Amino acid sequence: MTSCAAISEWNPFHNGHRYLAAQIRRTLSDVTIIAIMSGNYVQRGEPAIIDKWSRAEVALHNGYDLVYELPIWYACQPADYFAYGAVNQAVALGCEYLAFGVETAQFSDYERLADWVVAHPNWEKSLNSEIDARINRGQHKLQQLEMLPEQVAELSGLHIDFSAGGNTLLAYSYAKVNAMLGHPLRLLPIIRTHSTHDVKAIADETMYTSSTAIRTYLRRDDIGASESIRRLHRVMPHALATKLCQSRPLPDLTLWYPHIRYLLLSQSSEHLSQHYQMYEGIEHSLVEAAKDYQMYADFIENVTNRQWTVGRIQRALVMLGLDVYESEAFQMMRQRQPLFMLGANQRGRAYLNARQAPAEDTRYTPVSRASRDTVKEWPLWFRADRIYQTFLYPDGGEQNFGRVPQLLT
Repeated sequence: MTSCAAISEWNPFHNGHRYLAAQIRRTLSDVTIIAIMSGNYVQRGEPAIIDKWSRAEVALHNGYDLVYELPIWYACQPADYFAYGAVNQAVALGCEYLAFGVETAQFSDYERLADWVVAHPNWEKSLNSEIDARINRGQHKLQQLEMLPEQVAELSGLHIDFSAGGNTLLAYSYAKVNAMLGHPLRLLPIIRTHSTHDVKAIADETMYTSSTAIRTYLRRDDIGASESIRRLHRVMPHALATKLCQSRPLPDLTLWYPHIRYLLLSQSSEHLSQHYQMYEGIEHSLVEAAKDYQMYADFIENVTNRQWTVGRIQRALVMLGLDVYESEAFQMMRQRQPLFMLGANQRGRAYLNARQAPAEDTRYTPVSRASRDTVKEWPLWFRADRIYQTFLYPDGGEQNFGRVPQLLT
């Protein structure tokens, strides 16, 4: 039985995610699709719009066989850390393939680039390019990568453009981590033909749209109207669309902002700077904006620029809201990792039963339910979910204790 990983967020799950599973099955025969899903916080730096259990359940009904949680210390991160945590988890789960959506038909160019970068770890020092003060170091590095085919003979002819699609950087990051690990996974890029990640509105009569468009639509004032629900039913599973329409308020940083603003205004800059992802003096700009703006939309518009992107700012705010210091974040990444299964269908359970137990991987611990020991070992995991369930999304109920993997018959 073949196994294929799909790294996901499903914020929320929609027809494009179902399409990805269908394309994997068209490409690979007798395949078990193992999803590695961000938990209650996502890569862009936001609380998930619906809880991890609900997202896992709908996926199990729509093409995916096993769902495991990617811990917050990897899930709410820039692309390189996010990919490192997710790809390593896919390998630990015994996956043979890794599938993902991309906007380019020439993803082999990005694989070749990833292989070359891993083989030349000091490549940046050989380039003579000044950092543009108007952009951040991450964006500068992407510009350097795009210029490599013009400067390195081995890469001549490659077409590299990280502005071509929202999944391109993540996909390249997956390829890079896979190369670092010695290529344990075969990469399976699936071309996105229906809708890109940055579509902002649900088009009339469409069956496909972006998660961004769905989240924007769900925050409309008239969302309870029957026409609103019918529009969502076209682009995502009916049960999930109905549940999202009935849940109010939906978790987001607007809901969290009063508390985050209080933290910004009540703590010293020195103390704020100790929180994870508070780099480059960003805390000073956040404090000044918090003084002036009571509404989150005004706050985020004022603090973002070419150097500090929305995702960059939001990840810092999430870490502040969760009281995550840099030392704790890196400790969580260095230690043994949890393999927390959120659910499985019949095919998924058959795969687990048939798979021969591999040699013990000292980097990972399978977890089937929360306990006092798991809280002690991974306190950030439980602290983050406690805030989510009590303050951001009480409709989701308890997120860990008393919960066991969902087993579909």
